[in-house]
Amino acid sequence: MHSPSSLIATGILFPLLGLVVVGLRFIVRLRSKAFLGIDNWTILAAWFIVCAMAACQVFGKNQAAVVDMVSLLPPLLTHIHPVGAVSGQIGREGHPGVPNKVSMP
Repeated sequence: MHSPSSLIATGILFPLLGLVVVGLRFIVRLRSKAFLGIDNWTILAAWFIVCAMAACQVFGKNQAAVVDMVSLLPPLLTHIHPVGAVSGQIGREGHPGVPNKVSMP
């Protein structure tokens, strides 16, 4: 689980970084008298959505609404090794990520 300070920092840092990049894009377009097309306005709309998500992240962490999702998984799923899941090794005999014998109810 991430610390509250790291979630709050990323919730503030990334929208500010996006503001700089989107702002520079608009400044360059306006100074060069280039056409502001649908792509520019879509990027601006996406930045507002990122800001809303970041606000929810910061507010949720301050209100202790963000939970550790891994603790909500069934116990069998927590034993799966992530590298095995990506490399297709799950279910092969002797793979450390999955127990050899799984009792099903």
